[in-house]
Amino acid sequence: MRTIKDSATAAALAALTALTLTSCGKESSSKGDVTEVGKDSHVAIPATPTGCIQGVVINGLTGERIALPATSAADGKGLMVRVRDKLLESTNLLTNFAKNTAMTGEYSLCSIPLEDEFPIYALVDGFQAFGSKVKVTSSVAQLTPQADADIQKPTPTKIVNIKLYPVGQQTQDLKVHVLYAADPVKGATVQLVPADQNFLDGGDFLAPGNGALLTQTATTDDNGDATFAGANLVLGGVYDYKVLPAAGAAFTAQKVAAGVTIGLQAAKGADAPYVINVKAVDDTAPKLAVISESREPNADGRKICVLNRPVELVKGTADGVTASLTGAANATLKAATAGNDSSETVNVVISKDGYTVTLTPIWDKTPDLSKEPAIAVSFANVFLKPSSYPDLAERLDLATACELKVGLAR
Repeated sequence: MRTIKDSATAAALAALTALTLTSCGKESSSKGDVTEVGKDSHVAIPATPTGCIQGVVINGLTGERIALPATSAADGKGLMVRVRDKLLESTNLLTNFAKNTAMTGEYSLCSIPLEDEFPIYALVDGFQAFGSKVKVTSSVAQLTPQADADIQKPTPTKIVNIKLYPVGQQTQDLKVHVLYAADPVKGATVQLVPADQNFLDGGDFLAPGNGALLTQTATTDDNGDATFAGANLVLGGVYDYKVLPAAGAAFTAQKVAAGVTIGLQAAKGADAPYVINVKAVDDTAPKLAVISESREPNADGRKICVLNRPVELVKGTADGVTASLTGAANATLKAATAGNDSSETVNVVISKDGYTVTLTPIWDKTPDLSKEPAIAVSFANVFLKPSSYPDLAERLDLATACELKVGLAR
């Protein structure tokens, strides 16, 4: 084994080794590329490592590649990443390879710090603005469990493909029809809030997280209609909407709904899916409750409940209203028939003003009270809600608010 005996030779070898190490990557300092650590040290601190993203931008509706504009952060055009207070601009690869049409929509963007998330924006005229976040990592995981460490990437790069959706193609005006107590509401503000998705999203594309999209607003007219122009809507776009009352309106709550998909709702009429009917809710009204009820036995088995607000049966529950007998010797009720949205065993009558509910059993064979002195009827499954309210906004099971067992007596 050879040893280095000459001190001059050893010094030269050390200098060569240092030169080789510093040539492996860029180094940063306030004086060029090397930062001195300690008085006699020559340890170099590498520059903040950065990476790149690259990919393709396509039309989410047609699948075609989009001819990207020249990126200009000042003009708000093209594809860019914001790193703190700086906007990094992408390179349109078709500019560099003009004769290669396969490069249409291809871009690259570098100088992104590693191991952290940064906002990305894609802004192209005629398409809905896109916003999300990207993160470039410095390493890839080892493929075998025997590995001790991940593999450092020599040139950290992430593939980021993006779908943009054209505005105003194959869309109609969207109307939100606002009612309160069955009457149109004039002057209410309707907000149409973009959700972070499109029905056509999917595949190997960056998911949106659209801080880049703006809420649209419209005011209801005399007919209670707030209209959003089709030219500003995106086919397959998913929106939430909120209804804010006009000043001095009878209702104060906002109605919030999620998942309005433009052009792809199940049609329920000639104008659907571009009309949304909203029944505004008054959240200042007292909670629905029974304020009085009949308690005396009677010959008809009738039960009367008076409520603090006008009510109606919850839609689709009438068929489930039932009555049953105890202590009956010969009396019977009508047999129930399923699926006809009405009760055969109970006659449910709600007064014209909506405050009073009367339940009466429907007899198949009326009772003989002289022979059946202990007979009683019990009602069940009577579900009420405030008149003109959405079905799920507030409901009351009458059995929890009233004693629905009634004795029969002359």
